[in-house]
Amino acid sequence: MAHEPGRFVTFGITFVKHGNYRNFGFYRLQVIGRDRFVMHWQPWRRSAMYGELSGKAEVAVVFGPDPVTMLMAGVSIPHPLDKLLVTGVLRGRGC
Repeated sequence: MAHEPGRFVTFGITFVKHGNYRNFGFYRLQVIGRDRFVMHWQPWRRSAMYGELSGKAEVAVVFGPDPVTMLMAGVSIPHPLDKLLVTGVLRGRGC
């Protein structure tokens, strides 16, 4: 059995905003301190592009959101569609 290198948060939804780009999804977060995580972005996923951009991204981890947001966190939406907009439409609140 493989040994994990530390504690992880696995079911929080991570929201990321970097300039005009925004996205959210389930990302495995390794706990490295009382108020610090290390997040791994898969290189082939949309969120990996935030690491390529200059400047800092805004990040928030949410626990216990509404069911539609939880469902949409695990759904791939093709770029350049806005996953938050699609989520709002499914809730009946989008454009």
